[in-house]
Amino acid sequence: MISLLGDSFPPEYRINFCKRRLKKGAVLRTTVDFTNPPKIKRFLIVGLSKENESVGVIVFNSKINLNIHHAEALRYLQLKFKPDGKEYLDHASFLDCSIIYELKADTLLKKMVDDIGAVLGEMAEDDLIIVFERLKNAKTIPAKIKRKYGIVE
Repeated sequence: MISLLGDSFPPEYRINFCKRRLKKGAVLRTTVDFTNPPKIKRFLIVGLSKENESVGVIVFNSKINLNIHHAEALRYLQLKFKPDGKEYLDHASFLDCSIIYELKADTLLKKMVDDIGAVLGEMAEDDLIIVFERLKNAKTIPAKIKRKYGIVE
């Protein structure tokens, strides 16, 4: 792996940098364990719990899995993003708004600090508006999870 300039900064700087980026709209790329087997995924933070103990995320995929998203309503929850002007993407991808995964905030922060390159950027506000509209209307996500991450009141 190529060493990044950020990897040479002192630990306290890295921790503060990563804490500031652990927020709604941040796009990260790191290993997650909600896949089987665990693998590196690119994902968007949609919110933090009130206690900042957990982080709600949705994932980017290279293509839509039609075996899982066979219904039109489920395909509607797959937002296509082109990489143009988006530093966090290197190819066209689909953001899966049908499920919110929960990660422990302290575990994710440690991964970020250990690998500053996990922080890819932030999604533009106009794109976030579209994403959150889809999340609000997603019947596949329990209302309790939507409230926990501030998607609905």
